[in-house]
Amino acid sequence: MDKRFILTTNKRGQVTFPKEVMDHCGLPSGGKLKVEFLPDGICKFSPIHPRSHAKASITEKSGAAPNSLSAAADPSTPHRSAQGRSG
Repeated sequence: MDKRFILTTNKRGQVTFPKEVMDHCGLPSGGKLKVEFLPDGICKFSPIHPRSHAKASITEKSGAAPNSLSAAADPSTPHRSAQGRSG
């Protein structure tokens, strides 16, 4: 696949990435990009995928809840009461 896009900066130096580019990179809205400066004025942009985002996207795609081991190992994972019972 050899697709190319021309992006334009606005007055504040901001760029809007087309949805197709974001989808190809797996970059969510509000996601972060790493910028590397290469020779001859070339910049390489790479998406940064934090671990918590990767786990969330796997869970969302499969529809399965995280297993207790991964949920216990990740302090950012919300814990639910058993069977949705309160108290």
